[in-house]
Amino acid sequence: MREADMLDGLGLSGLQDFHGVKDKAFNTADARFRPGDWNDNHNDAFRHTYWNALMTKKYGAEWAAEYATAHEARPGNRPEREAMDLYNNETGRRIAQQHPDASEDELADLVEKAVRDGDLVVIDRGGGRLTFTDQIDSDETGTPKLKAPEKVQESESDRNTGGSVAGEQSGE
Repeated sequence: MREADMLDGLGLSGLQDFHGVKDKAFNTADARFRPGDWNDNHNDAFRHTYWNALMTKKYGAEWAAEYATAHEARPGNRPEREAMDLYNNETGRRIAQQHPDASEDELADLVEKAVRDGDLVVIDRGGGRLTFTDQIDSDETGTPKLKAPEKVQESESDRNTGGSVAGEQSGE
């Protein structure tokens, strides 16, 4: 299922709640890790992991997995970035499932611990490869080296349903 279709299924008030989850992930990441550049670093790893933990808590692991996977499959997403985000997203869902009674703050603490313990991945500056978060400092992260795949031809239903309504801050 497409990202936009899943969001449409939430309804207007559900969409506001969904944006609140996304905003909480961005704000908490910025409070715990150096803000500014939201791509490929520890802030990004925390944000994706926490975002998925929050979505799992609110919508369930299956919905969160389907949505996050559709989100990362967007055209122009570089392979290393997609792999990084998918890995960290899965870790966030697993953390939430292992701690079903955890509050949002407790989930944030667990995710921060995962970053510091090296349970998440970032992209290194030198080779554009995935590296565990405890093996590299945030100022040593970089950008992907591989080119994004060519844009896939849209199907008729994709053209009729429009683009993602979730919006993007850089690198989400």
